[in-house]
Amino acid sequence: MSEIDQRLDRGVEIFRRAGDDSALLGAALLTFHGALEQHIDAELHGWPELSAEERRLLEAGRLGWPTRAKLAQQAGLLNPEQARQALEATRARIAIARGDVCAWPADAVESYGHMVARRCGRMELIRWIDQRPERAKKPSLVRFRRCGSRMRAGAFQSCAWRSHWYFS
Repeated sequence: MSEIDQRLDRGVEIFRRAGDDSALLGAALLTFHGALEQHIDAELHGWPELSAEERRLLEAGRLGWPTRAKLAQQAGLLNPEQARQALEATRARIAIARGDVCAWPADAVESYGHMVARRCGRMELIRWIDQRPERAKKPSLVRFRRCGSRMRAGAFQSCAWRSHWYFS
């Protein structure tokens, strides 16, 4: 299985669990976007009309998304609407990297996942994307207190901390 396929599968898995959780929707969006980026780069690598400078940037991993989208359109890899979606996903990726909440609703991430699956030739994933539960379980904060050498409500062994927090 290629790295692109692994990313797509991981994106579908995350999306199916996401519900309305913006953090998981953002993770799914980033995973789908990374898969599309790798797919386009692999296709452009063999494209003969790439200039020497564009090829150098591509091979160095420094090709920016505006240029990548333009080249992908010229090479017939993306239509203008798909290129626009990819550029919007790039802006969302930058915002998420800066600590902002993912502003894409579930239906927009779903649509983007469909587009990426189609572009990468993984049509069977569309069915899996469509079958996600309406709402995923929301994480709940659970507190564990130390009780002797064991933790109540958990199978943790002795620990120096007085209490533990984790998401279940």
